Amino acid sequence: MKEIIFSSDFERTKKKYLKNSASNAKILEEVITIFTKDPQKLDYKPIKCKKDKDRHSIKVLNTGYRILLSSLPNSFVFRCICNHNEYDRRNRSC
Repeated sequence: MKEIIFSSDFERTKKKYLKNSASNAKILEEVITIFTKDPQKLDYKPIKCKKDKDRHSIKVLNTGYRILLSSLPNSFVFRCICNHNEYDRRNRSC
């Protein structure tokens, strides 16, 4: 199994995400657990991006958020937790 690495940008956006609701910490923990077992359950999909050929995203359960990540040969690098607007903005300039 590939290692999961959390970027500094992910940690920053995670703090913002966790402030929104007390239950978000449990949801995020559950998402990471599911991701390690079967990413397809979280609508794991590639994103066409010239700057990051390995960019993918997954859904955060029962929310309007997605996690942007890079799938590298030996690891997954979680880049950010984004709401719909932030997700579009980050992928538009890709």
